[in-house]
Amino acid sequence: MVTLVSLLVDTSRRDKTLSMPRKDLFLLIGSKDFPFIYQQTKDSLNLRGTADLILALCKHNRDRASSIIEMLVAAVRKLVLETSQHFLKLLGYLVEMSNTPGAPPFTALVLDKMWLCVESSPLPCLDWLTQQVPRSAEVALWMQQQTYNLDLVEEWLLGHSSARVRLQVANLLASLVPSPYFRQVYRSKSAPLSTVQLQSCHQEAVQQLFKMLLYLIDRAHKYVKHGTDGLVAYFNLMTMCLVSKSEKLMVREHFLDLWRIFQDLSAIEVPINPSKQAVVQFWYHLSKDCSENVDLIVKNEVVSNSIGFCYILADGDIPEVVSFNNRFLYYYYGLLRMCCIRSEAFAQRLALHTNTDFAFKQFLPNSPVYPDVSEELFALLEVFTGRRGSNSPEAIESAKQFRKHIIPLILRDVDGQSWAVWIKLFGTLLQSTDDVMTFVAHDGLTTVTEAFGMLQQMYHEATACNVATELLEVLVTVARLLKVVRHFEQIKPQETRAALEKWAKRMQLAHWLLNFLNPSTVDKIREVCLDILFHLVHLFPSDCVDTLLPVLEHTHRTVKPSGYKVLSGTFFPKKQRSRSVVSSHLGSRRMCELHMHLLPSLLEVEKVVLFCFDSRKSSLCCVRELIKTM
Repeated sequence: MVTLVSLLVDTSRRDKTLSMPRKDLFLLIGSKDFPFIYQQTKDSLNLRGTADLILALCKHNRDRASSIIEMLVAAVRKLVLETSQHFLKLLGYLVEMSNTPGAPPFTALVLDKMWLCVESSPLPCLDWLTQQVPRSAEVALWMQQQTYNLDLVEEWLLGHSSARVRLQVANLLASLVPSPYFRQVYRSKSAPLSTVQLQSCHQEAVQQLFKMLLYLIDRAHKYVKHGTDGLVAYFNLMTMCLVSKSEKLMVREHFLDLWRIFQDLSAIEVPINPSKQAVVQFWYHLSKDCSENVDLIVKNEVVSNSIGFCYILADGDIPEVVSFNNRFLYYYYGLLRMCCIRSEAFAQRLALHTNTDFAFKQFLPNSPVYPDVSEELFALLEVFTGRRGSNSPEAIESAKQFRKHIIPLILRDVDGQSWAVWIKLFGTLLQSTDDVMTFVAHDGLTTVTEAFGMLQQMYHEATACNVATELLEVLVTVARLLKVVRHFEQIKPQETRAALEKWAKRMQLAHWLLNFLNPSTVDKIREVCLDILFHLVHLFPSDCVDTLLPVLEHTHRTVKPSGYKVLSGTFFPKKQRSRSVVSSHLGSRRMCELHMHLLPSLLEVEKVVLFCFDSRKSSLCCVRELIKTM
């Protein structure tokens, strides 16, 4: 109906003037409050047709258009959210019609009243502006002019009491960048864009927005204590604006303001502080691939000495705290890592910091719970231990002392059940023979034995778990440890023997190793097991004779050359290449017993013709050498 009415009104126009009976006109516009249009809009009945009717009534009549806009704005201000959205949608249609020939300046009339709507009903009005900015150049220009008023931006982006309003203001400001991809990435809360993903004109818009936001950073510290999420929208928008190194360098003159905000946030002892996370995330991306900004931290004595102090509540029983720590500490420790790589002196100070010990103690044992944090801590550990960073004599000595300090600490807090953690730690911590002996002296062999026990149980019982690679890494580490121990036993026999006596599970390890001596075990694993057994026999001859010899003797006596049923496994000697460690577990049956019998009648050739065949045959026959050693 309303579409027909708008058509009739438009056809009644003569020379820019409506030529229709006053009675009919009164039915449409009433006295002043336009009841017909109001009710049509409130009931959301054909809003597009209602917009056409308003256009037909208001062509060449600015005063009437202004009155209708005032009525619509008043309705938005006084009605509930669900109903007011109908009026906002109608205002959007009118803005689209502003360029129609004869149409009054609907856009200017709407924008003139818009802040009245925002003050009374902020969320729907801000959302309406966010949608209109990309669609209308006139709205975008008006909004750009509003950002010149920093007090107004501060009031809504930082000072408003509602977090949803602050977030919507940030969305509105992001819409000022004429890049759909930028707006999409910002809404999805992804990492900052790169320059190659933005056109030059779009990057200029980003820089203009970023400059405006930077002018507010000296005012942001006032809102640190106004709730734990008061700065989230502001710093998240700032982070998204870091599209290139140019924007990152613009923050240099505001560095002390950023530090002041971080320091004030760190002084607030609450377990979950989203504002602190937003600040650290911004600082992390600000310093990433920008050594100049990292230098601002490490070359400022006050900042470099204080940035390591940060209140952290590591409570694994509260899911919200765990989730917050996993996000916040990833950026925090990543920022510290960049500083350590940049400055040798900073790395040495941080390595001795009490919070560093706290981090390794609390988060490494819980790596599955804190995967992102653990990855950054492993990277930080590589810097402290000398795997990354400077190679100066001072750095090498500092790394040596740190390894001597951290090995007992980690051994005390990370048990053998965390085998995945230890596999990552072995290469980082055990870089020299002194490190190995420190590890052994603090009962590290027991921890490694526990890790191997977990893996061998998974290997034999959970056949769906392909842990052969991890198992081999642990075995190689054990072999390396025992090789160094045998060397030191000749140099420092008393100290070495005292350390070995702490290893109560040594014969348990030997039993586990015997269960891998069968044709179903991949060659590399079996060879390392034999290597470890040889070391055990040399280090603990009496224990091995008492414990292992009866097992070997019993297995030998069970062999009957005639009628013996051969349990040939995947890696029984054959004229073919060995399989890899990983592929050996696909479709193969695994034994958990000592089975190293090789009868002459089972050989495919009478003499060795292939090197790989020879090596595998020798591996199966070397138990004889083990018994001789005993």
